[in-house]
Amino acid sequence: MGQGLFFFKQRPYTESVTFPIRVGTNIVDSRCKIVKIKNDHNMKRRYQIEGMTCDGCRGHVEEALFNVAGVADVAVDLKNAEATVESQFEVPLEKLQKALENKGGQYKIQAMNKAN
Repeated sequence: MGQGLFFFKQRPYTESVTFPIRVGTNIVDSRCKIVKIKNDHNMKRRYQIEGMTCDGCRGHVEEALFNVAGVADVAVDLKNAEATVESQFEVPLEKLQKALENKGGQYKIQAMNKAN
């Protein structure tokens, strides 16, 4: 056995976990996929999205916005170049734009009137 290598006896897994479980402000399902929390108190905002040309772009925008902290749901309309973002609290426009920039696309987001 080489130096620095340690072997631990593995204990049998005896604790059971009931899914879904809460992790921070999110819910995790049995496949370890994060499912956002939705409730009646969420806010909806509409945004104009520039730079989408195909359904792949729509998917990138949707994924980027959905992964912003506080966002509970996103619906992106490619035809009208709009996104409706449902959030648990007010999410600054700058955070949404930064998420789109980090996704690697040339997408621009602008606030529209409130959806609700």
